[in-house]
Amino acid sequence: MENKNKPAYPLSAKFYNEEIGRGISPRDYKGLTKRELFAMAAMQGLCSDGKYTEGRVYNPYLPIMAVSIADDLLKALDNEKA
Repeated sequence: MENKNKPAYPLSAKFYNEEIGRGISPRDYKGLTKRELFAMAAMQGLCSDGKYTEGRVYNPYLPIMAVSIADDLLKALDNEKA
């Protein structure tokens, strides 16, 4: 699994063991990926700056920019590990 697809907030093995005993699958608790979390944070930052949103007018490039920022961050983190 690539870094970008790993869970942003993985659950502990203890939690898995307790929930599996109740018939709940760990697959139900995947949550956001790191990429999705980083894109969300980038989107919040971009939306907080009036120059990108022009007041309340929607800018269709905001999601593209947010995902690009997330991908750049993940790439930088992967390069740091090498």
